Order: sequence, then C-alpha cells, then structure tokens
Amino acid sequence: MAVASAVDSVQRLLERACEMGASDLHVEPDAGVVTVRARRDGVLVPMESLPADIGPRIVGRLKALADLLAYRTDV
Repeated sequence: MAVASAVDSVQRLLERACEMGASDLHVEPDAGVVTVRARRDGVLVPMESLPADIGPRIVGRLKALADLLAYRTDV
C-alpha cells in the first residue's frame, strides 16, 4: 500500500473538514501516530490517525498554506 504524500493528506483532511463544517483542525502527535481531529459545533471529532513519521510534513504543509515560515518552531 502506497503512503500518501503530506500534500495529498492535508488536501484530503481540509476537504473533509470543510464538508463536515469544522471550524479548525487539531494535529496531535502521540506514541507512534498522529491523531487529527476537527472541531465541529465546539466538539473535537476524531477524523484520522496517521503514521507518526508524516506528522512533521503535515505541519510543514499547513505552515506553507498559512504563509508561515516552515523552519520556525517557536510560534
């Protein structure tokens, strides 16, 4: 099974979040996985669990889309 790229994963997550009417996404690293949850009507709803190694690339892609400096970790 091929692993989706961070670009594809973020696109899929954002599309799903929009479809469900979410106001924001939470990307949470945990032991061995990255859990993605969406806030809908004030409640965090689990969306997906991803392999831990894609977590930094997901965050980097989200920073790029937000015009943030990807190498900055203090913000």
